[in-house]
Amino acid sequence: MSVLKLIHNNTKTIGDLPALSFRENGVWKSKNWREFGEDLAQISNALSSLGMGAGDRLAIFSDNSKDWVLVDFANQS
Repeated sequence: MSVLKLIHNNTKTIGDLPALSFRENGVWKSKNWREFGEDLAQISNALSSLGMGAGDRLAIFSDNSKDWVLVDFANQS
């Protein structure tokens, strides 16, 4: 099973469980699998609307963050 299929499966089966934990303004927060999947879909759609497609390359110049993770996975979808 690919990572993206695993993420999609987790949004359906364990949607309320934590998927990603991160610090924001010094406070630990988390996104559950459903929120993670929704964010991935929104970012993937945004990339598509900008003309990104299969085989295109995307560079992410950013510090490590939840946003980096989301954009990385959205780019793969």
